[in-house]
Amino acid sequence: MKLSARYLASGATLMFAIYPIFLAVSSFEHLARPEIGWFACLLYLAAVFPTVAGYRGWRMPTFQAVLNFAVAAFIPFLLLPHIPPTEVGSYDTWFVGALATLLGATAVRGFTVYAVAGLVLIIGHVLAWGGTNAIANTGLFGAVIFVVSGWLMSLGFQTVSREALEHRDQAAKNAASVAAQVAANIEFEKRMTSTLRTALPLLVEIRDREGFFDDDLKNRALQLEASLRDEIRGDRLISEQMRTAVASARMRGVEVTLLDEGGLAEVSEAERLRILGAVSNAISGINSGRITVRAPSDAEFRVSVLATRAGEPKPDLWLKIS
Repeated sequence: MKLSARYLASGATLMFAIYPIFLAVSSFEHLARPEIGWFACLLYLAAVFPTVAGYRGWRMPTFQAVLNFAVAAFIPFLLLPHIPPTEVGSYDTWFVGALATLLGATAVRGFTVYAVAGLVLIIGHVLAWGGTNAIANTGLFGAVIFVVSGWLMSLGFQTVSREALEHRDQAAKNAASVAAQVAANIEFEKRMTSTLRTALPLLVEIRDREGFFDDDLKNRALQLEASLRDEIRGDRLISEQMRTAVASARMRGVEVTLLDEGGLAEVSEAERLRILGAVSNAISGINSGRITVRAPSDAEFRVSVLATRAGEPKPDLWLKIS
């Protein structure tokens, strides 16, 4: 059975965190009341075990950080009055290394401020107890290094966590985009199949005429060609209402061009039909000239309707629909 990297890291850290307890036990002979030392050990273990091995994710709950700060502040206050200053440099100051491990782990798991605050209190307690001589002989330098290292590791975890979230969000967006494209392709194929099925009778008639086109057949063939072009270039600009409006406009002699350039790719179906309803109404009001309906992908509006007539300097209609 394979162990995860997290369990291996937690196990190694716990072994390191427990080591000061062995040093503590060997120093209890200097305490008038050894039970105080045992109590301090229990407090430390109660804080360090969940900090190192508990909770999912790299960031632990705030209450655990508060508890760690309280333990780091209380243990020196509890022990130092019972330790002679002459014992500077002995195992009696085991708690400095132990609490450095606890506060370093606190920093790693996202609470550097609590770790630094606890470290400052430990330094203050130790200096008040043993003076400046205690700086080099009690492990305070190592405690500072532990907390700084924990802070740097925390920054690394934050970066990895942020990049993982960004990767997940991008993957979700890519999946949604692919799904939308697949759905659009299916819809396009269905629409083309329906259009070709509708066009089949006329195509058969053209075949049977063996190239002879009267005015009626020519007109119907042109209408069919325009419809097929709409289905290909119009894409999401096509709806039943739009087909009716465009066909009616062409019957009135209006030239109509539909160009879907992606402007409706991200709108809901209800919103798309609302926009196309407004476009259909605009087309129905034009009786001559040329109409160009565009759905640009890089504009502040969704669809534009431009109606022009030859010889006229200004358009009859220039509508932008959002």
